[in-house]
Amino acid sequence: MNRLQQAVADYRRAVTEMQTLKLRSNMEHSIRETRLQQLEDRADAALDEAHAMLELADMQYADFLAAKKRCDDVRQKYTSERRELMTTHLEIGHIRDVLLEQREAVAREARELQEARKVAADSAEQLEACLVREKERLDKLRVKVEAKEKAVLRKEEKIAEEKGKVEEAKKEAAKGGVWGYVIAISERRSI
Repeated sequence: MNRLQQAVADYRRAVTEMQTLKLRSNMEHSIRETRLQQLEDRADAALDEAHAMLELADMQYADFLAAKKRCDDVRQKYTSERRELMTTHLEIGHIRDVLLEQREAVAREARELQEARKVAADSAEQLEACLVREKERLDKLRVKVEAKEKAVLRKEEKIAEEKGKVEEAKKEAAKGGVWGYVIAISERRSI
């Protein structure tokens, strides 16, 4: 009897231990399942985050490519503007050289004009002096001409007087003969 009871008690203990082990195994399995689910959830979250980061990286790479294209466009525009600036600089240098040549030409023309003005001034002075001398000569010549005209007038007056005397002598000669004519002319000339 005691052995049977002992065996029943051992059986019950064994069943209890088995149930306890089974319960513990179920609990551990549930805990492992829970942990596995948590790990899967974490892995899914990490995967979603990785996908989001990849999408963000793609967007950032697209932004980088757009920024690189803008930089390339700006560099190309800068290169073109720099080329145009160099061309403009060369044109300005050429224009400056032309202006310098024109300024030198203007300076030469100004010097030549100044020399021409000096020559013209000297010529004007010489011409004025020549005109003064010519005027003086003409004044002297006019004085001489006037003197000659006066002398001619006096001679004409004398000739007229002589003609008058001759006429009177002719008249007297007609009255007194040849000797009267000679005497009358002699008397008229002596007067």
